[in-house]
Amino acid sequence: MLRDLKMSEKKVVGRNVAIALGIICIVLAVGLVGAIANYTSIISGKDDTITYYESQIATLNSQINSLQFELDSLKAAQLHEVNFNWEWNEPLIGSHYVHVSGAVFNSGTYTARNVRINIWLYDSNHVLIGSDTINLGDISGKTYTNFVRDIYYSGHCAYYRWEITHD
Repeated sequence: MLRDLKMSEKKVVGRNVAIALGIICIVLAVGLVGAIANYTSIISGKDDTITYYESQIATLNSQINSLQFELDSLKAAQLHEVNFNWEWNEPLIGSHYVHVSGAVFNSGTYTARNVRINIWLYDSNHVLIGSDTINLGDISGKTYTNFVRDIYYSGHCAYYRWEITHD
């Protein structure tokens, strides 16, 4: 009987340990589920923060590209006419010509290569009666180049056009 009592105590102690371990496992499982839920929420919040900052980076990169393009445009050769003067000479006898003078200014930073002024002269019927190209060569940034040219034509010039080009 003593032996049965000892066995019964062993079973009771073993049963109590098993119940305690079961309760500990349940508490740990509940804690684990709570921790997973908590960290899932934290990770989701961090993912939202990362997405926000990625969109901010994309926006800032777009602004940088836009400003870089604007800066490059400002540095690029930009040609402007300065004091263009047109003096018409249509004598009764002799050749007709226009005396053209002035300057071209490069307001950009970069050099304008192979600068040309193309000029077209037209009569009242819109017929081309004269043309010329004034080659100014290269114009460095922030500098002027002066020119003077007589352009001969036949007939009466009713209007004219010109353009400044470069490579």
